[in-house]
Amino acid sequence: MLAARGTDATADPLPMAAPIDGVIGSTFGSSAALRELLDAANEHRRVVDLIWTAHEFGAVQLPAALVTRLERARAAWPAALSGFSVGAAPA
Repeated sequence: MLAARGTDATADPLPMAAPIDGVIGSTFGSSAALRELLDAANEHRRVVDLIWTAHEFGAVQLPAALVTRLERARAAWPAALSGFSVGAAPA
């Protein structure tokens, strides 16, 4: 299969597991960059939840298209990160 894609079939395959620090470093540049990404994603999740709560209480009226997008955003949040908080602010 590797040869079919034009790669060297005799090369050492990528390891199935790599130390997490190496994966983070090669993907994000540093663990601090990953933390910043998670902090930003978590803040966006909080904002979506606050807007949704305001909508449910009737404090704001949102266009149907925005309600649909908020519902999708809330459903798309990874279950593995539910309640996840990397920053100092509570979730």
